[in-house]
Amino acid sequence: MTLHASWTWRSKDGPGPAGQRLRYEPGSWGDVLKGLVIAHLAPVLRAQHGQLRVADLFAGAPDYPCERATRERLAMAAETRFARTLTGDRFPSTATLVRASVPDATLTVTDRDPERRALWFGQGVTLFDEDDGYTALESLEPSAFELVLVDPYDLAEPSRSATALPAVRRLAQRTTLLLYAYWKSTAAAFAHHVAFAHALGPCGLVVRLPSDALLPRGWHEVRVLGPALPPLDAIVAEVRDVAARLLLPACATVLR
Repeated sequence: MTLHASWTWRSKDGPGPAGQRLRYEPGSWGDVLKGLVIAHLAPVLRAQHGQLRVADLFAGAPDYPCERATRERLAMAAETRFARTLTGDRFPSTATLVRASVPDATLTVTDRDPERRALWFGQGVTLFDEDDGYTALESLEPSAFELVLVDPYDLAEPSRSATALPAVRRLAQRTTLLLYAYWKSTAAAFAHHVAFAHALGPCGLVVRLPSDALLPRGWHEVRVLGPALPPLDAIVAEVRDVAARLLLPACATVLR
């Protein structure tokens, strides 16, 4: 997944409004990783709090075409709770997956792209007044939500993470956050990752999957932060199983 400004994702079925100007591939290993986490985390938070109010600040579209590459990734995760949650031939956004996991969850969403934002009308959600997720993050009231999703495509960029970090640390003192970032396999990104993790402080969960099995160009990372987090061992077990299916064939091959 290369995030150059000139690159945008296009569905092989035609872009449509959901696919215009996307600088990431929906249904990537990053989305699978988020799905593995959400499918466990959302129901546990619902049970813990008696309700689940979710803020998705970078919501994208409600769902996307399930491309062949996505279906191949899902086949490696076929035995997970996430895969069992999926229905139909569309790949859900993170907010849509929350609702599939917890049907009575209430969602408040936004997206900077007006066409993707408009797709949420009629979906039974509330829209933030702000269309920019970073702006909404700064003014978010933690007591209004049991789960805050912070998963922009560019959080690993130093200027963006510096903008988000104060609000993330403030919110994590009082509510649960899911934080996603894509870290490129470069020396500069490694140095920034170390500094970012140190500034962020302790997390209840950190899980990663590579962008691909052979010579990964980067790593998808999800962190869960917050006070009094529930046990998350089941997530770790499923991520390890999926990572093994992805990486083991690439690690040892017999050529005949």
